[in-house]
Amino acid sequence: MSSRILLRLIDESIIPALSVFLAKVIAVLYLIQTSAVGWRLDPQTVVPRLIIEDPIRLSFINTYSNLVMLFVALCGLVWVLLRAYHLHESHIEPKIVLRLLSLNLTALIVSSEDIYHQATVWLALVWLTTMLIGFQTLLNMGQSWLLFVSFMVAIFSTWFVVADVEREMEPSKL
Repeated sequence: MSSRILLRLIDESIIPALSVFLAKVIAVLYLIQTSAVGWRLDPQTVVPRLIIEDPIRLSFINTYSNLVMLFVALCGLVWVLLRAYHLHESHIEPKIVLRLLSLNLTALIVSSEDIYHQATVWLALVWLTTMLIGFQTLLNMGQSWLLFVSFMVAIFSTWFVVADVEREMEPSKL
């Protein structure tokens, strides 16, 4: 049972993790290109490693690329929470079901198993992004205001996920 859940979480996490990773990479490349930062690749590493000599530019690029990464993780979580609140099969309104049927969009209706796996993955990505931002802030590679913002986003996101789980577990449902 637990291995099935773990496999499902791994399966659900591939696209979200890739989207957050690609958001970071694209943001770094875009910021380097638009701000005309001097950079080079480290030839002594197997995995490409960007080296930016100017610590102020490095902080700028890390801060705003992390902001983009947090935004992508948050957008994914918001999408899942919107589906959990409005399109969850256990408490979807009949008029919404009729509207989705008329538009042939019933695939948007989600089960508890699907929505909670997705919420777990996206919430974990929000927290991992927050930890990365915290680590980079400690190393003076990012700005502290983003750590505060990301921590508040992670706390509120956790609260919304827990509130939805509690709403699903109400005694009237049992």
